[in-house]
Amino acid sequence: MIHKLTIQRNNSLHYGGDAGVERAATYYSVIRTVKLHGSFVWDFLETVFLRYLMNAVIL
Repeated sequence: MIHKLTIQRNNSLHYGGDAGVERAATYYSVIRTVKLHGSFVWDFLETVFLRYLMNAVIL
């Protein structure tokens, strides 16, 4: 567990500012919530992206 936190801390130096940190926090929050509900992350992301692409307007 400590090793994961250390790697996370080192990787967080490369977010490029406040906006990057906010995106990363949102990402990790969503991923952790999916895991807590017992779902598979890749299945969830597939569903999200498919729904997004099906509702996207082609310009």
